[in-house]
Amino acid sequence: MSTPYEPPLEYVNVEEGLGRIRGNQKIYKMLLTTFLDNDSFQQLEADIAAQKIDEAAKTAHAVKGIAANLSLPKLYEHILLLEGQLKTGYFMPDSFADAQQSYKTTLEHVQKLVESL
Repeated sequence: MSTPYEPPLEYVNVEEGLGRIRGNQKIYKMLLTTFLDNDSFQQLEADIAAQKIDEAAKTAHAVKGIAANLSLPKLYEHILLLEGQLKTGYFMPDSFADAQQSYKTTLEHVQKLVESL
């Protein structure tokens, strides 16, 4: 697939993402748009701010699944680590900050990609 905007592979692996849905660019764009409109990460932030660690772990799991299905490697990597920490009942603030940064950067790349499809 050739798109006007090619995001960095570590943030959006377009080829892998398209491969998961047999190369259907229309469906891929729809799924990426759904990701842009999804508020799961904001819910994760709210759960952590409210110190609802069990809820945060469940929300992190949902975000991890979204990142895996859409082939968003950097976000997946950081959420995987954060989820593991949350499941133990303790997380490192740096892990949360890394996840937030990955989410923000991934969101920017996905937005540019969707606009170019």
